This record gives sequence, structure tokens and C-alpha cells, in this order.
Amino acid sequence: KDDSIKINQSELINEERIHENESIMSFSLNYYFLSDKLAVLEETTKNGSVFNRKEYLNLLRNIVSALGINVEGQSFNLEGISWPVAGGFSSSTDQKLAVQQMLNGYVRRKFQEAQFANLLIFADTIYDSVTSKKKSDAINDYFKDVDGFHITICQGLREMLARPELKKNVWNSLQPLRKRITSG
Repeated sequence: KDDSIKINQSELINEERIHENESIMSFSLNYYFLSDKLAVLEETTKNGSVFNRKEYLNLLRNIVSALGINVEGQSFNLEGISWPVAGGFSSSTDQKLAVQQMLNGYVRRKFQEAQFANLLIFADTIYDSVTSKKKSDAINDYFKDVDGFHITICQGLREMLARPELKKNVWNSLQPLRKRITSG
């Protein structure tokens, strides 16, 4: 009898180790519809950050304003979703697929609610879930044929606040989006 208790305990310990090794993605997304030309999806960490919400919003306002969107009178009412929404995935690939499906479904629903021409995504951990392109390919601006709008993906606001030297690269990567907004 004592042996079976020891075995069960060691099985539990092993099972806990297995679950500790799985990296559980955890993030929140804030969605802002700013005009028919631009909607924004901003990734934030669930566990908070050294920066406060005001610093995020100031950076977001500055970027959006520089893109040619009038931010005067914009309330930046956020609507958001969080992950994880449900418990245990049998593998990290299952989790990645579930995150991808959730993001695609959410973006598609938002597009159906308000037809925007461009979606700007500030992404850290979700980069690979938003696009089939790899971060290293540097293709962060493309037309999504299936839905009929452009997607532009760049560094998350948190990362830019933590490492201001990234802002120049991000701004350069936003130029195709800026052209579309200002020429329209």
C-alpha cells in the first residue's frame, strides 16, 4: 500500500514538471476603431508593466496622429480580449493554433462590425499568431485578401517604451500604412 502512495506522488510531481515546461501564452489585446481608414489592435501583458496606461496611450496617440489620423476628440475607448480563455492544452502547438483561431475570429468580427481599410497591430508575443510570415522576414505590411484590408504589424508599445531606439525602425516600417492613409 505504501508503495502505491509513493508512486502516485512521484507521478504527480512529474506531471507538474511537464505542465511547468509548457509555456502558457498570456496576453490581453486592446482594440480601437479610430476611423474607416484605421483600427488598432494593441497587445498588453496581463501581468502589468513598469509603464502605466497613460504612457501607452500617449505613445499610441502620437503614432496614430503622425500617420495622419486626427486624434482630437478620439476617446480611445478600448475593447479587449484576453488569453488564456480556457485551460489546458495538450501541446504548445495546440495552444498556438487556438490563439491563431481566436485572433483571426476576433479580427474578422471587428472588420464585419466596422469596415476599416487598415489594421495596425502592436505585437510582442502574438506576432507569429497574427501572421503566417516570420518576424525575421520583415514583411510586416500586407493585404489580407480573404478579408479585404491591410494589416501592418510592428513592435508592441511596451517594447518601444522600454527600448526607445526601436521607435525609428517602427516609424520606417509604418510608412506604407501612412501613405495609404494620407493618399486616401
